[in-house]
Amino acid sequence: MHRILQKSIFILAFLLLYFLSCNRSPVKILNDISSHNLKVKLIPDEHKIIAIDSLQIEYLEQTNTVYFCLHQSLQIEKICVGNQQLEYEMIPRDKFAQIQFSNRFNDSIQANLYKVLLPQTLFPKNIQIWYQGVIANEHVANAGISSKIPAQQKYCCIEHERINLPGEKFWYPSLPSSKASYKITSLTPTGLPVRTEGSLIFHEQRNDSLISIWEQKIPIESITITADDMGAHNTSLKDNITEFNIYDNYFASYASEEKVRNFNCTRRYYLL
Repeated sequence: MHRILQKSIFILAFLLLYFLSCNRSPVKILNDISSHNLKVKLIPDEHKIIAIDSLQIEYLEQTNTVYFCLHQSLQIEKICVGNQQLEYEMIPRDKFAQIQFSNRFNDSIQANLYKVLLPQTLFPKNIQIWYQGVIANEHVANAGISSKIPAQQKYCCIEHERINLPGEKFWYPSLPSSKASYKITSLTPTGLPVRTEGSLIFHEQRNDSLISIWEQKIPIESITITADDMGAHNTSLKDNITEFNIYDNYFASYASEEKVRNFNCTRRYYLL
């Protein structure tokens, strides 16, 4: 009887150690992100961002998971491939704390790591992430390229006087080691034209809103956008831009009736 008890205790201890070892096993990321197509609405009254990011995924090996990081104050609404919603989960920070991402990521960066679960037979090149949330005024620690950014742009904020979203804050789904090209379509109040790297290909004021479209074709490490009342645009524009088409209901669901009317006017303008 005594031997049986000892054997049972040994087996239980072994299983417990095995479970803890599996639970602490390092996260293995087998995907990269090569491009972003972002649709972003910025609401200074609420310090809020509402966004959709269409990611282009590169698989480093065959895998049924896709990983990305996102600021901890932002909530994911859904993740889709076409019309199919995908399951996802947030990885506890202690599980990925030892990952050597890059110098963009350190303990002062409040970002979460997410794992998207792909169906066994599905290896999509593109996935869409719908998310929103409030970003408080935060200081960006000296990490990565932030040391090259002017001091006034090291603050993360969505305010009436200034919008500043440094890439180091993971305000969009990304991986710290990725370099990606991108296209950003932004909707902001008048007086806050968005600026970022790349080329401005469209800019238009409609009622109390501004729509700007920027494109960066050369992959870079992080995407930073700023806006203030000094940001006048002097760039040639392109015609026949048709953005904000299927996304209007998502954006409008977070706005007042007046903003909805203005947003719908903007949408109709693009669909003419």
